[in-house]
Amino acid sequence: MTYKECVECIDGVLSSLELADIDDCCLQFNVIGNDSGVFYIDIRDHVARLTEDSDREYKVKYVFTVPVLSRLLRRVVDPMYAYTTSKYKMMGDVSLGRCILVKLCEASA
Repeated sequence: MTYKECVECIDGVLSSLELADIDDCCLQFNVIGNDSGVFYIDIRDHVARLTEDSDREYKVKYVFTVPVLSRLLRRVVDPMYAYTTSKYKMMGDVSLGRCILVKLCEASA
């Protein structure tokens, strides 16, 4: 998958996520490498939307390469295994970040 395909995949599954247990927050996704970019997931009133900029400070910041993000979204690798083996970085509220990333990956398959 390319950066654009990863973003489209995430955007496509956001409406199906169950976020009743998630308070309003902003998540920043930094995708680094040759095919790179930054996007945000803004959660308000238990509804998530993808945006390319945010006026709010993030609660969780992820740093991925495209191959790692692609493998996570295709469920080739478990998000928690990838995190504990330093395949990507997560800063801020790690428990919230883990919860949302697991939901994203489960919904994307």
